[in-house]
Amino acid sequence: MTNNFVTDDGRGDRNMMVFDCPPPQTPYAPKENRWCVFESIGWDLDMDVLRDFFLSKEQSILDGCEPEPEVAPQAPTLTQRLRKYNIFQWENECPELTKLRKVIKKFHKEYNRKVSGNSNYRQEGKILIRAWFNVLRKGEKIGNHIHSTHPHTYLAGNMVVTCDESQTIYCHPLYQLEDGYKFYSNNKPGTITLFPGTVPHFTSVHNTDTPRITLAWDLTTLVDPGSVLIPL
Repeated sequence: MTNNFVTDDGRGDRNMMVFDCPPPQTPYAPKENRWCVFESIGWDLDMDVLRDFFLSKEQSILDGCEPEPEVAPQAPTLTQRLRKYNIFQWENECPELTKLRKVIKKFHKEYNRKVSGNSNYRQEGKILIRAWFNVLRKGEKIGNHIHSTHPHTYLAGNMVVTCDESQTIYCHPLYQLEDGYKFYSNNKPGTITLFPGTVPHFTSVHNTDTPRITLAWDLTTLVDPGSVLIPL
C-alpha cells in the first residue's frame, strides 16, 4: 500500500510505501515484518550546485580510485568505487553538502518516528554514514541489488540530484519474482528516500543525453574498516 500524507508543518511532500508480511499461519511461513520506503521532497537544497560539484568530481574518482566490481557488480564502474571515499569529506569544498547531511539527519529522525508511531522516538547510539554518488549516462542503469543483510542491517537512502524521465523500483524483500510486488518511484530532483537496507531496488534504463546524478548512502551503527564512515 502507498500512504500520502501532510507533515506537521503543513507540507504535503511525503510519501510512504509499505511492504507488509502478515503474521504467519504455519511454522513455515515468513515471520511478521514490514518494510517502509519513505520519500520526501521540498528540502532547501540547491540541485544545480550539487550537480555541478559532482560532475567536477567524477573524473578524479575514476582516475584516483580502483573499482571493486564485487561491491556493485550491477552498476557502472563509478559506483564500484563507493567504499573508497565519502562525499561528506568534501563539505569544505561544497557547503551544500553540510546542509544535505543535516537534512538526512533530520529525515532519519522523522522516518523513525513515523515508522515507530512514537513522536518521541530516538535511535540510541551513534549513527554513521557511508555516502557516494552515481552518474548514469544514456543506456546505463543500476541493476537489482540489496545494500545489506547482516544482523546489524539498518537504513539505506538515496537522493535524486538530476534526472529526466527515470524510475527507481523497490521490490518486496520476500517476493522478488518478475511479477512480484514493486513500488515504482518516478524520480524528481530533490527527492530523498530512506528504506531498510534489506529492500531490493534498481533503476530503469537512462534514456536521455543529460546525465542522471544521484547520491546514495548507508546509515550504520557499526564501524566498517573497509569504508570511509562519517558521523551523521
